[in-house]
Amino acid sequence: MTEEKATTQETSKKAARTTTRKTSKKTAQTVSRYQTIQALRKTGASLTDRIGYYKARYIEVPVYSSLAFIVDLGTDPRPTIDTLADDSRERLTDLRKDARKKVDGYLKDGRKFYRRARKNPRKAFDSVVEDSRTFLDDLGSEASERVDNLVQGGRDLVENLEKDGRLVADRLRVQRKKAFASFSG
Repeated sequence: MTEEKATTQETSKKAARTTTRKTSKKTAQTVSRYQTIQALRKTGASLTDRIGYYKARYIEVPVYSSLAFIVDLGTDPRPTIDTLADDSRERLTDLRKDARKKVDGYLKDGRKFYRRARKNPRKAFDSVVEDSRTFLDDLGSEASERVDNLVQGGRDLVENLEKDGRLVADRLRVQRKKAFASFSG
């Protein structure tokens, strides 16, 4: 009788194990599906936000600002052209000031280097060589990173513009169909 009792206990333990495993697998699958759905929703929301940003920045704002400019130019061209000329003058004077500051800085640094070179030419030359090496190393690494970022940014921009262009074309088609339907109906 003890053998029967032992056998029934073993079978009940096995049954308990199998049901726990099945339940845990089902729970894990449910949790996994839930996480996948949440990730897809979050990605979709992120893509929607990004598309909205690109649409606003590269399509809507330029179109509306150019339409407003054309309307202003058509109603009263003289003030519109005057404001463009004033803005251009301001930018050129700012550019001149910035360039002058740069040149003054280079002259000041050149004078410092000249004084150091007169005192100890070998030390000045070694410092120039060392500075050149570090600058070229930094320039090489930064240039490769910037080129990679530029290429990726260009790809992203082109893809997003293509998507937005398709959306605009689809909207125009729908509007055209509605207009023809209103004429015929």
